[in-house]
Amino acid sequence: MAKQSAFTTSRKFKLRTIQCPNCGGSVTMRGGHSVETVVCQYCSSLIDTKNDNSLICVLKMGKIPYGSIPIGAEGTLDGIDYVVIGITEYEEVDEDGYYYWVEHLLYSYTHGYVWLCLENGHWTLLREVKDLPDFDRLSDSFFSGAYIDPKTPIYVGNKVFKVYENAFCRLIYVSGEMTWEAKVGETSMYIDAIDPPYLYSIEKRNNEIEFFYGEYIEHTKIAEAFRITTEKPVGIGANQPVKDNPTVRAFSIAGLTTAFLALVLYFMISTDGTELKFFSVPHTSFSSFVSEPINFDGNGYYSLTIRTPGLSNAWTYYEVALLDEDGESEYLNISKEISYYYGREGGESWSEGKKYGVLYFHVPDPGTYTLEIMAEGNRGESSTPDPKFALDSSITLKRNARRGYFLFRYMIFLFLLSTPYFIYKHSFDSRRWGQVIEYDDD
Repeated sequence: MAKQSAFTTSRKFKLRTIQCPNCGGSVTMRGGHSVETVVCQYCSSLIDTKNDNSLICVLKMGKIPYGSIPIGAEGTLDGIDYVVIGITEYEEVDEDGYYYWVEHLLYSYTHGYVWLCLENGHWTLLREVKDLPDFDRLSDSFFSGAYIDPKTPIYVGNKVFKVYENAFCRLIYVSGEMTWEAKVGETSMYIDAIDPPYLYSIEKRNNEIEFFYGEYIEHTKIAEAFRITTEKPVGIGANQPVKDNPTVRAFSIAGLTTAFLALVLYFMISTDGTELKFFSVPHTSFSSFVSEPINFDGNGYYSLTIRTPGLSNAWTYYEVALLDEDGESEYLNISKEISYYYGREGGESWSEGKKYGVLYFHVPDPGTYTLEIMAEGNRGESSTPDPKFALDSSITLKRNARRGYFLFRYMIFLFLLSTPYFIYKHSFDSRRWGQVIEYDDD
C-alpha cells in the first residue's frame, strides 16, 4: 500500500454503515447508488448491497496490493474531488511470467465513478464511455477469444488507437465497494489500445463488454493529489507520453519543416545553366591555354566544366584566370584538382575520383574577357608535377549557373539540429513496443 503522509477522512463525502451478515461488523460505505457489492474489512465477506445486504460468499483474500492507495483516501484530480471506495488486483500469466496491476475505484459526487489504474508505477485514469469501436474494422478475433497482434488499429470515432496488449486476466484481490459482483478468481479478457497519452480499453467479462477511455497521469501528480508517497515508475508505461520540452518540440518540428522547404528551394533555384562556349584543348596546350575573347553579357554566375577523358591513375591541377580583353588585368583566379584512380584488390574492382571537375565563378561586370587556363599533373601517387605530362581535355562554359549551396548547407544545419528530438522520440516508442513485441520492422 502507498505510504500515507497525512491521510484523514474529510466531510466532503458522506459515510454510511451497514452490518456484515457474517460477522456483524460495521462496514463503511462511501460510494453512490451504483454500488452493488462491498467487502467486509473484518471477515472478507462479499455483501450484496442491492439485496438487503445479504451474504454472497466469503472471499479468499491475499495481501493488500503493494503501492495501492488506501480506501477512504480523498484527492483532487483536474479540479474534481474523488474518494477511493474500492481496490482490485489482477494477475496475467504467460510464457514469460506473471504480471500484476491494481485498479482503484474512485467516486465523485459530481462526476460519478472512474478507475485509477497502477502498473509498474505508471498511473492511468479511466472512465467508462459509450464510444464504441468500429466493429466492421475490429476483427471478430477479440470476441472469439483469439489473439490480436500489437499495433492492430482500432477506430473509435475520428481517433485511431493501436492495440498494445490483449490477454486473459484473473481477479486475485478485491476490497471495498464495487459496481458489480466482483469475486476473486473470476477471469476476463481485455484489449488495451493506445494513442499516448490516451488509452482505449475494451473489457469482456462473462457476457458483458465495457469500454473505457483513459489518460496517463504522472505519479507525482497522484502523490500530490492524495497526499501519499508513490513509487518511481519502472520501464515505459503503455500510454506514457514522450517526456519533452514543448519549446524543443516546437523548434524541432519548425526546424525540420524549414529544412524541407530549403531542400525544395534548393532544387528549384539550382541549375546547370546554358552553354556559352565550348573549347577542345589538345594535349599540346595542356600546360597553358588562352581562350578567344568571350562576351560575358551579364554579371551573374558562371560555371566552367573541365573534362579529361584520358585521365587514368593520375591527377591534374588546373588554375583558371579571368583576364580583360587585352590580357593585362586579372579579375579572378580559381583552381581545381581532378584525379581518377582505379584497380582491383581482393578480387574486387575499385575506383576513386572523377574524370572531370566543375568551377563556379562570378563575373564582376559585363564585358569581353579571356580565360587563361594553366595545368600540371602526374601519373601514379607522386605529388611532384611531371613536365612531360599532358592530356587532351574539353572545357564547357555555361551562364546563369546557380548552385544554391547556401540553402543546402542551411538545410543540413537545420536537419542536424532538429533530428535529435525525433531520434529520441523514435527510440522511446521503440522501447515501449519492445516490451510487448520482440521485433518491429515498422
